[in-house]
Amino acid sequence: MSELCSLLKALESSEAPISAKDLLLFVTYAARLKNEILIPQSALENHDRAPDLLPASVRALLATVAGNIPLEAVDNMWSVLKNAIWTTQEFSRPLDEDRFIALGSDLGLCEL
Repeated sequence: MSELCSLLKALESSEAPISAKDLLLFVTYAARLKNEILIPQSALENHDRAPDLLPASVRALLATVAGNIPLEAVDNMWSVLKNAIWTTQEFSRPLDEDRFIALGSDLGLCEL
């Protein structure tokens, strides 16, 4: 429970307010995009650990699904949530495929 409190405090101090719904969408989409997040990473890096930076296309998609938040807010949220997203299997539930394709196709992220 203390981890959740720490996460909420860190998000609360962010410049861009985010609703609970948008936070859940951010976490769900980020968890499903692990392969896309790993593509630009070095093969020598530990893939069991969340990378510090997100690819531009993933950042753009997460900004959109999280209520059109600024990219800087995406970076802040990723830095706070990345370890929980990366290690929690429950976050990788199925997405709304039509919405994913509609939002991700212009960014080259059209396959689940």
